[in-house]
Amino acid sequence: MKRSIFFSAAFCLLFLTDSGAHAQYLGAKLGYSSANLAGDDVVNAESRNGVLYGLFAVLPFNSVVAFQPEALVIAKGSQQQISDSGQNFTSKVKLHYLEFPLLLAAYFPAENPPIKPVLFTGPSIAFNFSAKADELIPGQGLTEIDLKEATKETEFSWIVGGGV
Repeated sequence: MKRSIFFSAAFCLLFLTDSGAHAQYLGAKLGYSSANLAGDDVVNAESRNGVLYGLFAVLPFNSVVAFQPEALVIAKGSQQQISDSGQNFTSKVKLHYLEFPLLLAAYFPAENPPIKPVLFTGPSIAFNFSAKADELIPGQGLTEIDLKEATKETEFSWIVGGGV
């Protein structure tokens, strides 16, 4: 199935302690993901909301620029409304990835030390470890099928973002 991700955003909760401008630290990430599928064989697909979680490290080069590798589990996919014999169903494509962003982050000084505005960018590689979809069986409703063989095992992307 030909697909591309239209939108994936993460509003992250960072659990870390600031111990200085040049400190290395690890943190946990928990966020929101909204993804969709596109292609010639995709009709009336809507965004699927999901969760992302994982770990990251901040390895500063200096007080402003840092390397930020991450390891994340991300839920992606889509959903669409279908009907059978007058009953409406929500069919979902559920894709799960282990993703490894390698980000370059720029931290900007702020007057309130616990809050650090940041811009980041970099490549990411993702490995699909689960691909399921709901299939409509007339008269019986939805049943889950495995799409692992019909999806790419590896995806590459470029990330651009910001946060506080």
